[in-house]
Amino acid sequence: MARLPLTTISVCLLMAVVEPQSFTIQAEHSRINASVGETAYFSVKPSRPMQNGEWDFNGKRIGRWIGSSVSIQNEYKSRAEILLPNGSLLLKSLKSSDSGKYTVTMVPAVGGPASATLTLHVIELQIQTEHSWINVSIGETALFSVNPSLTVKTGNWDFNGKNIGLWIGSSVSLSEQYESRAEILLPNGSLLLKSLTSSDSGKYTVNMVSEVGGPASATLTLHVFVPLIQTEHRWINMSVGETALFSVKPSAAVKNGQWNFNGMNIALWINTSVFLSSEYQSRAEILLPNGSLLLKSVTILDSGEYTVIMVPEVGNQASATLNLHVLDQLNSGNNISDGAIAGIVIAALLCLGFIIAISAWLIKRKSEGMKSPKQGQNTSSVENDHSAAPSEIYENIPNKKRLVQLL
Repeated sequence: MARLPLTTISVCLLMAVVEPQSFTIQAEHSRINASVGETAYFSVKPSRPMQNGEWDFNGKRIGRWIGSSVSIQNEYKSRAEILLPNGSLLLKSLKSSDSGKYTVTMVPAVGGPASATLTLHVIELQIQTEHSWINVSIGETALFSVNPSLTVKTGNWDFNGKNIGLWIGSSVSLSEQYESRAEILLPNGSLLLKSLTSSDSGKYTVNMVSEVGGPASATLTLHVFVPLIQTEHRWINMSVGETALFSVKPSAAVKNGQWNFNGMNIALWINTSVFLSSEYQSRAEILLPNGSLLLKSVTILDSGEYTVIMVPEVGNQASATLNLHVLDQLNSGNNISDGAIAGIVIAALLCLGFIIAISAWLIKRKSEGMKSPKQGQNTSSVENDHSAAPSEIYENIPNKKRLVQLL
């Protein structure tokens, strides 16, 4: 076998030692998210020093450099900057049109070129709505919930083109017509509208301007509906034997309806014809055209839920439930009022005081009568004069006038 010359082996070994590794470009973030008006930083790092390179956006050149000399295209001169020695790109005052792919290509001192691609997504001001269509009943409160994607510096709400209110920073100003009913909730700018009427139905538009970008708007639709059945009172309290009126008022013409008590039929009507169940014929009455129920001579057993169902001439049927609570008149009559209780207590205390006073007086007199005469005192006159004793006893017993004065 022929042997290679020593010089050939040395050259091969030298080439193996000095042959460079492949040239690469590392990107800190392959996808960059930034808002309108902000600055995007395309950070890259080559694996070894390069001689030149360039950046382009969707195939269109932004700028290039050779050594330390940088050249920026006219379109980007005011916004773009290439940072050497790494070759990173800085892009200022972003616009929505800046979204796309940015590619950097570099050529090292030794070896072939390499490239890397980064994607930029420019976030615009967007207004997200929780519900684009809001249904509420008359008299209720509507919340127009919105959430902007960026910080908003100013905005306003209008209804069918008419101003409701506006805000600048944290300062809110409402139109005179809406001062008592509307509220703008910052920082999101949601709208709260109270005490709704049917005339509030329509389109509500919010316009916002972000701190770094252009304006955005969103429109929400409000439908204020009047329930088919309106009730004056949902809870009725009556005493045994009285008459209960279940007052209802339909918002549209009704062709038929019925009343039920705890699921049991009381009455029904078709147009102007009323039909009462046998159990309620003597006590119940349907008042047309509204369909209110009159229930006479109520008892404890009448307590419960009363449901009315109505079918309008146009549209779907509706129902409403009212609660009746019948108070036991006998029990309520036996109850003693707080004033009566206080009077009884005072009278009892007075009687007790009178009894104690009389007892104390009697004990005192008895005690005085039983005392022994003092030593040396002549008692013969008292012992012998029996005619004087009764007189003294009678004088010490209080008469009626005296008792009244004591009390």
